[in-house]
This record gives sequence, structure tokens and C-alpha cells, in this order.
Amino acid sequence: MKLETNRLQIIPCTKETVQIAINQGYNLGPHIIHYLDSLSKDSTQLYWGSWIVVRKSDDKVIGDIGFKGKPDKTQTVEVGYGFLAETWNQGFATEAV
Repeated sequence: MKLETNRLQIIPCTKETVQIAINQGYNLGPHIIHYLDSLSKDSTQLYWGSWIVVRKSDDKVIGDIGFKGKPDKTQTVEVGYGFLAETWNQGFATEAV
């Protein structure tokens, strides 16, 4: 599964898909490592964690976005994101969310 917007592909993090980011030198950060560890122990976490954001125009990984776990008892989830500084102020975070 992947999500697409006009300018972005948003791909769920798995051991296989993070290789795209690693190959481009993207810093995975501890939140992605933690999510992959959680996912290896509980496959129902898939889609409720980190996603890699790829710019379609050049297939470059420009950030990551995701949920901070499954919905709580009030059906609320928290969303977090981070993008390369060179892509700030171009509307990518808004588009990805």
C-alpha cells in the first residue's frame, strides 16, 4: 500500500521500504527504529506508525510522517512529521497530512 498526493508518495515503513530511505542517506531517527521494532513484535501496528514521504518529481525521500500508535479509547491519534530543511515552506507537510 502507498498513498499518493499530487506531489508525494507516502509509503508505510517496513524493513523493506526503509531501505529506500537508507539508500538515499536519509536519517531514519529513533522513532522509525522504535516503530520497526514494535512492528516486528506486533504486525497489527502496520500503518499506525511511521511512513516515508517521497517527492514524485525526483523520487527523493524528503521526510517522514506518521501516527504515534493506534487510536486511544476516544479514537484519537497523534500525528508527527519531520522533513528535510531544504523542503520547508513548500507545503509538503500540509499535503502529506
